[in-house]
Amino acid sequence: MLIAPEDRFVNRSQLDDADTTKINRLKKIILYIQDNYQEPIRTRDFSELIPMSEGQFCRFFKEMTRKTPVDYINSYRIRQAADLLQQSDRKISDIAFEVGFDNVSYFIKVFRRAMKCSPSEFRKGSGGTIIN
Repeated sequence: MLIAPEDRFVNRSQLDDADTTKINRLKKIILYIQDNYQEPIRTRDFSELIPMSEGQFCRFFKEMTRKTPVDYINSYRIRQAADLLQQSDRKISDIAFEVGFDNVSYFIKVFRRAMKCSPSEFRKGSGGTIIN
């Protein structure tokens, strides 16, 4: 039991059920991103996965992660790209496409914003740490 304002008791199991539902929905979305980040992902895909409208989903996701779905997906893709850049000498464009970006210029722009350097600078070792 929790004590609420005015010394009233709150049934914690009711709060936990709502929180558990939210956490389970978020887990389902994050696992979906991890499994499908290389493919095009749309908010419609998420709203169908955890039945709610696209607008409700976007508000829910932002409330839970403090990021928009697009920002979250992009940051996940950038982390994957950073690993690939450090582990291989493959072309930057190939890595961009592999992690789900369909436009190399956009990939470089998002990478630079997240990492404070270009993908090639990151590969050479002058890059910073991965920002979430």
